[in-house]
Amino acid sequence: MRYQICKKDVIRLVGIKTRLTEEHEKNMVKIPLFWKQTIETAQFRQICGLAEQEPYGVLGVSAYFDPQHIFYYIAAATGQPVPQGLEELYLPAATWCVAAKSPFRSTTFANLFRDFYFEYLPSTGMAYAALPDIEVYPPEGRGTETSIREAWFAVKQADR
Repeated sequence: MRYQICKKDVIRLVGIKTRLTEEHEKNMVKIPLFWKQTIETAQFRQICGLAEQEPYGVLGVSAYFDPQHIFYYIAAATGQPVPQGLEELYLPAATWCVAAKSPFRSTTFANLFRDFYFEYLPSTGMAYAALPDIEVYPPEGRGTETSIREAWFAVKQADR
């Protein structure tokens, strides 16, 4: 696994969302279904066309605001106007740990997060900043049916 730290100003995302719950198992069924239902739509093609800023690609974004406001977005980072039927989400300026998978093996977001949380963080003095997590898929791909290219996790200095 390769890790890179980068500081980013506000990231503006445009896409669609679905509501999640605090029950991980239910979400692991709902998210792939959301991708499957979205992939063949005009909205998905619009999202792909918006992908012009870093992180580049079609993004799966898990956003936990509070127990009643948990969402998963299929979106793109863009400065373009919001097309009708899509919505925007602003991620605050932050320091991000970008986890890139090995180009020679397929991996899942869950594996990237596990390695980031249990291997990377303890070895760096950094802490998880609990902002939305970003999965990056190639725009020509098919979302979660395509191997994830990288994952973005917000980090901060660990409390001492």
